[in-house]
Amino acid sequence: RQFLLQQQQEQERQLKLRQQQEHDRQLKLRQQQEHQRQFKLQQQQEQERLLKLQQQEQERQFLLQQQQEQERQLKLRQQQEHDRQLKLRQQQEHQRQFKLQQQQEQERLLKLQQQEQERQFLLQQ
Repeated sequence: RQFLLQQQQEQERQLKLRQQQEHDRQLKLRQQQEHQRQFKLQQQQEQERLLKLQQQEQERQFLLQQQQEQERQLKLRQQQEHDRQLKLRQQQEHQRQFKLQQQQEQERLLKLQQQEQERQFLLQQ
């Protein structure tokens, strides 16, 4: 009877031991899985963060290029307008000079004509 009792106790001890080992194994497995899940989650979040940064940088570059293009266009239009104004002033100045020369030439001819008339008049007298 004593022997049987010891056997039973030993079997119960063995069973408890196996149950504890199985419990520990399950726990360890769940911890590993949770660790992997956390790790994957962190990786995914990091990838998303980097992707977002990359997209923001691309947007920044795009906006910068747009701005530079707008500034280039503006400068070009300003330069064209400046050139147009300059050409216009040159033309106006040219016309002014031309009219002045014409006027001076007319006055010279008129003066010559008057002198000739005076000479004729004096000659007749």
